[in-house]
Amino acid sequence: MEHPHFIVALTGNPQAGKNIIFRSLTKGKLFYKNTEKNDLPLPNGSFVYAGYKYKAIEFPGILSLSSPLKEAGYTTEYICSGKVNVIVITGHALMLRNLLHLLKEILSLDLVRDRQIPVVLCLSCCDEAEQNGVFIDISLLHDVLQIPIVPLYGFSREQMDNLKAAFHYSVQPQHRAEFLYNCLDFSPAKLARECITIQRSNTYRDNYIEIL
Repeated sequence: MEHPHFIVALTGNPQAGKNIIFRSLTKGKLFYKNTEKNDLPLPNGSFVYAGYKYKAIEFPGILSLSSPLKEAGYTTEYICSGKVNVIVITGHALMLRNLLHLLKEILSLDLVRDRQIPVVLCLSCCDEAEQNGVFIDISLLHDVLQIPIVPLYGFSREQMDNLKAAFHYSVQPQHRAEFLYNCLDFSPAKLARECITIQRSNTYRDNYIEIL
């Protein structure tokens, strides 16, 4: 038995592979559609997982909801429309602080908290990070944030299935009570530093820490 569509808002930072994820999820079958209150055509596409239908909408990459760019306003507007079933926030593993900053802003939206809209954190390019000696403690991130976290090591079918499994988990009614978002006192910069281990020279570490 198939279920009705669940709408997935695919948000995140720029240059994090979000479009590759979107095209991999939808197998390149997409169309462009304006949301109700803006004139920006957004990629839409559908996929099925475990008998559940999903409609993915890809939003432009942003660093902050408070950005003066209209793309940030479109993202906030749609998230707060009440139509979204799952929010995915994607960021490059080497830019963890930026990702956590956007995550905190989205979790702080009243409608997201009040309706307990599931949020999934997607860390892209973990393979690239580890090749550069940067390792992220996913268990610590989960302990602090208490949301599904999906590290991606490339964009293979297996990696996309891991992401779909997180969506499937999130839309189950019995898991809704888990999305309470009691973690909003975290500091993005501090949490990023605590979760990252750098197995390189001190010079490399010092230079990398400067961007955290």
